[in-house]
Amino acid sequence: MLIITPHDYSNNLILPEEERIYAALDWSGPLSKDAHAILSAGKATFEYFGGKPAWRDYHGWYKKQYRNFFDSLQDAGIHPDDFGAAQIFGKYGQFLKDLERKGIHAVPYPDIYEALYALARTGHKIEIVSHHPQVEAEARRYGIRHLLNRVRDNILHDKSSHLVEIAKEIGEPDRVIFVTDTPADIEMAHKANRILDVDERFGIQSIAILRPEREMPYSTLKQLKKAKPTLDIVSNLKEASHMMLTYERERIRRPKPARWI
Repeated sequence: MLIITPHDYSNNLILPEEERIYAALDWSGPLSKDAHAILSAGKATFEYFGGKPAWRDYHGWYKKQYRNFFDSLQDAGIHPDDFGAAQIFGKYGQFLKDLERKGIHAVPYPDIYEALYALARTGHKIEIVSHHPQVEAEARRYGIRHLLNRVRDNILHDKSSHLVEIAKEIGEPDRVIFVTDTPADIEMAHKANRILDVDERFGIQSIAILRPEREMPYSTLKQLKKAKPTLDIVSNLKEASHMMLTYERERIRRPKPARWI
């Protein structure tokens, strides 16, 4: 098990509150390599509820180009309204725990440690915003829980309301940067800006991560481009953290809009 010693922040420059960004990070894909466990648990869940997966392995699933877990559910013949999202996700979480006991579990991407420390050492906030039900346990196992200011996991529906809540808490939506690897999540950032009624230049920003195919990504370049992240598409969390820090230095120098939320 990989354990990282908690960092000593005493010699680091902590930025003033108004200069800190709020990194809202999806878990599966950006931080956690978990496609094998998730697809295995997903297949067991589909079969438990009487569905038939439309794929046999990761490559078959990847070719389907699902936007999210709910799309794959419906393609398997399961409608969440028939059983309730909470019941489906509860059974899915049980299968994940069963797989972990058998040695099939998620592992951290190596680049996440440098990325998270680059953000945390100067006071930037880090929150997890994820559908995944096992974030708390996996974050502790990866040795990074102390770097996370808050964990929002096991989200049953879309994430836009959580992004809106974060933006309203700090009062400046453009300090929130959502990092994800799915087109559905990028669309949730756009939706949150519409709810907040802010121009996307001054709203919640988004970065898409597309890892190499050997690392079992969840989306394709075509899907992510179509979703139009406001900042860019990068290949890992380390690159995303550099982009966030560069964005923040530019953000604090530009004029503020006349109206905030």
